[in-house]
Amino acid sequence: MRILALIPSSFYGNTGDSVNERQLLEKLSERVDKLIVFSCNDIGKNRQSTPPNMILISLLYPPYFGLIAQIFYSFIISAVAYILDRFYRFNLFYIRGPILALGFILNKKVRKKCIVKFPCFLEDELKLGKLSKRIVEEAFYLIDRIVLNSCRKIAVPSRCWIPKIVQKRKVFRARSSYLLLPAGFDPKKISSIKNKVKNEQRDKSFRIGFLGSLIEWQGVDILIKAVALLRERINNIRLTIIGNGPLRPSIEKLCKTYELLYEITGFIPHEKALEYTARLDVLVVPSKKFSTTESNIPIKVVEAWALGVPVIVTKHRVFLDYRIRDYEDVIYCEPEPKSVANAIHTLLTNNELKEKLKINGSKLARQFDYDKIAERILRA
Repeated sequence: MRILALIPSSFYGNTGDSVNERQLLEKLSERVDKLIVFSCNDIGKNRQSTPPNMILISLLYPPYFGLIAQIFYSFIISAVAYILDRFYRFNLFYIRGPILALGFILNKKVRKKCIVKFPCFLEDELKLGKLSKRIVEEAFYLIDRIVLNSCRKIAVPSRCWIPKIVQKRKVFRARSSYLLLPAGFDPKKISSIKNKVKNEQRDKSFRIGFLGSLIEWQGVDILIKAVALLRERINNIRLTIIGNGPLRPSIEKLCKTYELLYEITGFIPHEKALEYTARLDVLVVPSKKFSTTESNIPIKVVEAWALGVPVIVTKHRVFLDYRIRDYEDVIYCEPEPKSVANAIHTLLTNNELKEKLKINGSKLARQFDYDKIAERILRA
């Protein structure tokens, strides 16, 4: 079996989407004869080893022209794929995002083999002026409709994403046209990390953690204010912020203003981030509500479950869709400081609840095993 994959992120990157795609494609490569991967922004990076049956081709992804570059690469690579397919016979084309899939869809023979992942409405994640936003929205609407109505399968992160596609993109397809592809975890990697940290000596502080990009909708500022409120009730609190981003200067200033005991790791390799996560008493994800957060379970939550780390998270629609239970699997909060502080206090003062969340989280994670997700793609 042969697969060609095209992703807009760096294969070696440390952001959630990069880690998700890399781990998924590595699992796919274990099950096929050949996997050709086109990725962006890996030129000049320190390349790690790739599986022997994977060919990784890096594409230049110029700053500020990312979307234009995606359209350009879509047509160029689709032409290459069409030529190769005549001699090489690909079974599947796996493409993250309708923009990268646009060139593939225009060829009837090629589009019948396309699985297009649709993880977000791009216009919801861009900050634009009123006029430019309207133009961009119309462009995305048109591209998404063309691609999603024509590809073989639409890969979605959750079932609750499907009605949103129908509502916002007017795509009316049978349920069998959709493929459930959430973020997952690598069991071998998780097991290795757990074994590495389980016998470490720990201090007596409570380690409250955040993992992700330091951008406005992630809610890390909410967590900082919540920890400041908690100091009045619990001593020895340490805040660990695993990640980096444009808000880092203001986040550091806020931590210093509240005189918190904290550390910010900056961008670190995925395995290192897992080690930091495994040492936490709780991972807190107070993300704000909009289309992407309402329909995606972040990879950091899945990996925290797999590591046996309790999770406090905003009560997004996607968790209800997966039947994630409050005070059984996670603790739900609202994205505001008092709610987050109360949730953390409840967890840190209730050892029985803490152990329950650890055990149930590990059970929950099993359905997000990348081995199972890779098999789902191959059966599509």
